[in-house]
Amino acid sequence: MDNYEDKIDNLNGRISKISNQISELQQTQINLMVLKQKIQWDNNKDMLEETIQKIGKVKELQPIAERLEISLTQLALGYCLKNPNVSTIILGASKKEQLKENLGTLSIMDKITDSTIKDINKVLDK
Repeated sequence: MDNYEDKIDNLNGRISKISNQISELQQTQINLMVLKQKIQWDNNKDMLEETIQKIGKVKELQPIAERLEISLTQLALGYCLKNPNVSTIILGASKKEQLKENLGTLSIMDKITDSTIKDINKVLDK
């Protein structure tokens, strides 16, 4: 009978040990999930801050476009066209009006002077 009870005790000990290991694994999984969520939140927070900074720069460019009496879109496209390192600009228009505005940039290129480029760079380099 002792042999039988020893086996049961041994089995109960092993079950207890396995149960503890499962609990530890579950806790580790929970910790990993929390860590993953924190990393995602940190990344999203960084992206949000970066987006807010970019929106601020766009708002700072608006007065330059208004001073030149052109749209912000035309200011951006004109800036790209004046850049000697840019050989091609790919327009993204889903409406006829957008395409007209984009192509209208060609008729206002004389407004995008070296001084304008410097003003734009001051905003972008902040």
